[in-house]
Amino acid sequence: MIAGYNQGNFELNEFYREVRTYLVINKNTKIILITSAEMNEGKTTIARNIATCFSKLEDTKVLLIDCDFAKKGVSRYFGIENTNGISDLVFGRKTIREYIKK
Repeated sequence: MIAGYNQGNFELNEFYREVRTYLVINKNTKIILITSAEMNEGKTTIARNIATCFSKLEDTKVLLIDCDFAKKGVSRYFGIENTNGISDLVFGRKTIREYIKK
């Protein structure tokens, strides 16, 4: 769910839909990276909201990867138990299928 969606924050919701539309128009976009140099700048919020917008499109699959080792905000927000570390995937101790949640 988009932050503020049920609170009537039309402008915020429209912003995320516009970002999604821009990225859909540019059909070469396959990967989106949300990053910043500082903590608490809204990376997780932006990433989950854009992912949520894309998930509303028909025939669209979305893979949202949270690489914030300390906060794990994506799994917490979606209520997913986070038992696998990204390093297990990087070093081949686990497969990508062991990480994907629907």
